[in-house]
Amino acid sequence: MAEVNLEINGRAYRVACEDGQEPHLGELGARLDRHAAAIARGAGIAPNEARLMLLSGLMLADELSEAEARIHELEAQVSDLRIKASASRARAAAAAPPPSAPPPSAPPPSAQQAAEDALVTPERMAEIEIMVADLLSQAAEQMERMADRLDVTP
Repeated sequence: MAEVNLEINGRAYRVACEDGQEPHLGELGARLDRHAAAIARGAGIAPNEARLMLLSGLMLADELSEAEARIHELEAQVSDLRIKASASRARAAAAAPPPSAPPPSAPPPSAQQAAEDALVTPERMAEIEIMVADLLSQAAEQMERMADRLDVTP
């Protein structure tokens, strides 16, 4: 078991943690210290230690709550995209003629082109899947930026 020395609002704390978790715990302690310092500056007076830790914890809990709400929004968007992609695949499969069926008589070129444009081909499906993957990557990047903003001193 490892130990980490944290300094919160000028006071030293020694905290035990799992081996290898020291850097993470140090980052968490620094984050708590930033919040405690902001509260102490904003209060104009030195609040007692318990109250300072309570207010700091509430600020962190609020940030976590906002981040979790945004994650749920993004998960809902991803779910919607998956449903749409699945429906698109189902439409493409339903629109494709069976392999053993003879080809239907050729419609006029404009109608044939419209039918081809409406059909989601395997190539188009691959393009859609790439677009969905890009959207998921963008969502992940946005969540990372949010997490980075949460690390910034208010």
